Amino acid sequence: MRIEPDQLLPKNDALEKALGMDFFLTFRNDPFINQEIIRKDTVELFKKGASSKYLLSPQERTQMQAGQTGGGETTGAIERAARPAGEGRLVSLLRG
Repeated sequence: MRIEPDQLLPKNDALEKALGMDFFLTFRNDPFINQEIIRKDTVELFKKGASSKYLLSPQERTQMQAGQTGGGETTGAIERAARPAGEGRLVSLLRG
């Protein structure tokens, strides 16, 4: 008799989302990881099939970067978004 590991535990969406968020938080500032793909995959965890609705287009990203050099409120928002955050609520609940 052969037992596959995937058959031992039923699929748990909350656990998969928590692991996905942990992966995102670990690698979001890693220069060797494609940041665009990691963001898209993370959004897909929570909004399946709708990630393009939440992510900026290449033209919007260019405009944001242009605003970043001009200073002002846009720069502060980008800096706040780039700061490392603590664990998300879901991850801390699953860790106990």
